Amino acid sequence: MAAGRCECICKHCEAEILVASPGVKDGSKEATPLARTGLIDSEVVMLSAHWEKKRSGLVELQEQLQNIPVFLADLESVTAKLVMLEGSFEDVEKRLADLEELCEQCEFQRFQHMQYRQLENYKKIKRKELENVKADLDSEHTQRVLDMEYAQQMKLKERQKFFEEAFQQDMEQYLSTGYLQIAERREPIGSMSSMEVNVDMLEQMDLMDMSDQEALDVFLNSGGEDNSILSPMIGIGNNSVKEGLYCNYRKADLWTHI
Repeated sequence: MAAGRCECICKHCEAEILVASPGVKDGSKEATPLARTGLIDSEVVMLSAHWEKKRSGLVELQEQLQNIPVFLADLESVTAKLVMLEGSFEDVEKRLADLEELCEQCEFQRFQHMQYRQLENYKKIKRKELENVKADLDSEHTQRVLDMEYAQQMKLKERQKFFEEAFQQDMEQYLSTGYLQIAERREPIGSMSSMEVNVDMLEQMDLMDMSDQEALDVFLNSGGEDNSILSPMIGIGNNSVKEGLYCNYRKADLWTHI
C-alpha cells in the first residue's frame, strides 16, 4: 500500500515537472541545437535536484509510515503499562491508608501502654503509702492499747491499794470494837476522781486476794486463841466466816465508794 502511494506521488511529480518546463518545448524550436542542449541540461539538473529533494522526503515519509505499526504497538504497550501503573498506584494508595491506620493503632497502643505503666506506678505508690499508713495506724493503735492497759492497771492498782487500806482500817476497827461498819460511807482515802474504774472489770476482779486472805487468816486465828469473846459469826465456822466476811466486805465497800 505504501509502495502504491509512492508511485502515485512520483507520477504527480513528473507531471509537475512537465508543467513547470513549457519553455523548453517552445524554445527548442527557435534556439540553436547547442543552446537547446544547454538549456535542457540546466532544466534536467534543476528537475533532478527537485526530484531528489522530493524523493528524500518521500523516502523519509515511507520510513515513517513503516514505523507507524511499531509506534502503535509501543503506544499500546505504554497504554497497558499506564493501566498497570494506575492499578499499582491504587494498590499503593490502599496500602498507604492501611499503613497509616496501623501507625495510628501502634500510636494508640503505645499511649495506652504508657498510661497503663503510669497507672501501675501510681497504684504501687498508693499501695506503699497505704501500707505505711496502716503500719503507722497499727503502731499508734498498739501504743494506745498499751497506754490504756497501763493506765487501767495503774487505776486498778490504785483501787486495790485503796481497798487494802480500807480493809486494814476495818480490821483495826474490828479488833478494837468487835464489829464492822461497812454500810456507812467512809471518807475516801485519796482522790477518787482519779480512780474511775469500769464496773464490769471490777466485777471480774479476784475478790480473794492472797495477801488479804492471809491477813484475815492470821487475824481470825489470833483472835480465836487470844480473845474468846468475838463476833457471833466466828463460831459458825472459820472457813465460811472468812470467805463470806471478805467477799461481802469487798463487794459492799466497792459499791459504797463508786
